[in-house]
Amino acid sequence: MRKVFDINKICNNYKKSVIFLILGWISLWLSIDTYINFGQIDNLLINKVELFNNVRVLIFFITFFFSVCLILFLIIKKKIWVKEKINNILLILFFYFILQIIGLQQNAEVKFNLENLYLVILAIGALNIFFIINLLQLEKILKYILYSSIVILALFLFVITLSKINNSSTYDQTFVFNFYSLFHPQETLLNREYPRVTGISRMLAVVNLSLIIFLDFNNKIKSTLLLFIITIFSVLIWGMQSRGTIICFFISLVIICFFLKNLNFKNALILLFILSFVPAIIFEYARPVIFKKNIENYIKYQNEKNKEGYNGYNIKTDEIRLFEAKHTSGRVDLWKEVISKYNKSKLFGYGPQADRLLLYKTDLSYKYSTNVSNGVLYAFLCGGYLSVLIFFFIYYKIYTYVDYFYNKKKILNKIDKSVKISITLLIFFSFRSLIENSFTLFSVDFLLFLISINVVDNFIKKNNSNKFNFS
Repeated sequence: MRKVFDINKICNNYKKSVIFLILGWISLWLSIDTYINFGQIDNLLINKVELFNNVRVLIFFITFFFSVCLILFLIIKKKIWVKEKINNILLILFFYFILQIIGLQQNAEVKFNLENLYLVILAIGALNIFFIINLLQLEKILKYILYSSIVILALFLFVITLSKINNSSTYDQTFVFNFYSLFHPQETLLNREYPRVTGISRMLAVVNLSLIIFLDFNNKIKSTLLLFIITIFSVLIWGMQSRGTIICFFISLVIICFFLKNLNFKNALILLFILSFVPAIIFEYARPVIFKKNIENYIKYQNEKNKEGYNGYNIKTDEIRLFEAKHTSGRVDLWKEVISKYNKSKLFGYGPQADRLLLYKTDLSYKYSTNVSNGVLYAFLCGGYLSVLIFFFIYYKIYTYVDYFYNKKKILNKIDKSVKISITLLIFFSFRSLIENSFTLFSVDFLLFLISINVVDNFIKKNNSNKFNFS
């Protein structure tokens, strides 16, 4: 009887741990685009939207507190050795965020308070989830966390779409001939600005890449339906004309078609053409129909201006931003600016979101933004010299993962789809971090990067320890 009781107790503890981890993970997703702003209690009760936003913050802090307590209990009371259990990348990422805390503490220009530490706390909260998974050896749930994350992204995109439909007539869209300018800077959702098109296209690309991994053509009806959905998403990605997303998406497609799908060269080339070039062709042919009213309104406007003797710049309604834009959206100028303004004696950087501090009220900030748009450079500004070394190590680690699977390409068809999705996302975010801050701070990229690198690392460790024969 005692043995049965012990087994039941173990099962109950396992279930409680899994439930807590899933709730903690969901709380992290809910906390995206939140900030510390509790204000006056009376105002919160009146403003239900702000109350909801602050509840999201509160839920995270509750789960964060319990996660810290559980980790300390496992290490101190249960004497579980961290070095033997936890993924090395999790530990160095934790050290990276500690460097940012030190940088903020030594930065006299910014207050050392909860508001300025909020993003770091969120990031450490995300790391805590995977610390607990490693310490309790619950790696079996990793793929379910990955799939749930992709579902959350898809649901968020659905909500954004519905919200945009409701707000479609709020602002003038006369000069919009693609989806890049579809979201007006003043449009809000739950009293927060809409994500930029670059962010929305990135989320759509992640969902689409995951669907492409599931595309296997064994079931004709299922494959046809899936290919139809993938094509629609690809058309939208092309239509949003975010150069960074399109380039990273295309690189990821090349990896999938020529590597992860294990196809011969001819079939891989055909699949790449169907998944990338066909959607682009569809959008360009459909553009005059989709934006017919906008084009007609613009032509009328231009004719009226011409009658008035106006000889200004004429906008091309069929312009493809990906090819026509001859600039880097100010990225190179921003990089030069922050490097020149960085105090080289600051070993630990300036703390979280240092790019905003260095670019604030500069001419470039008005012209472009206060986002430095480079992962390694952002890490350097926030955490100093050691942070750069940390991310070079992470890039090297991702390279070793890709090399590992390349050497085992004969058995790729036997690998779980969650692992294929994860290695694809690691490649996607690695390239994206060259032109965006990406996973170097708490964000959608950071959460997806964390789960992906844990899925891949766990798969490799598991197979190496079992001495699985891949040859």
